[in-house]
Amino acid sequence: MKITNHAELRLAQRSFHEEELKILAAIGVVVEQKGGTSLSIVPKAEKAKWIGAIKEALSMLCGLTNIPLQEKKRVRKVLARTIERLSAKNQPYFVSYDEEDTVITCGHYTARRLTRNH
Repeated sequence: MKITNHAELRLAQRSFHEEELKILAAIGVVVEQKGGTSLSIVPKAEKAKWIGAIKEALSMLCGLTNIPLQEKKRVRKVLARTIERLSAKNQPYFVSYDEEDTVITCGHYTARRLTRNH
């Protein structure tokens, strides 16, 4: 997954990490848009299911002993932040360009931006 300069700026402004985008890309639904871009979001109906699955993965991670402590802390932090983001009122999204799998921008839906019922 490539990230544009604009997306790097937005990631920093919204305190996203690239690992969180990878998780959102894996669990999210892709909505095709005009101009060859796609919007990746997690639908409201599936948020609870994914939060439960990530919490279970987080508890399983704590029980593993064969992973180095630093790596375990990093993964735990990413999973915890993903749970927070999915639990928040404004759901996260990102826009990517399909042909090159390049992230253009990311953010959180607000009430005035949300036009679809996802």
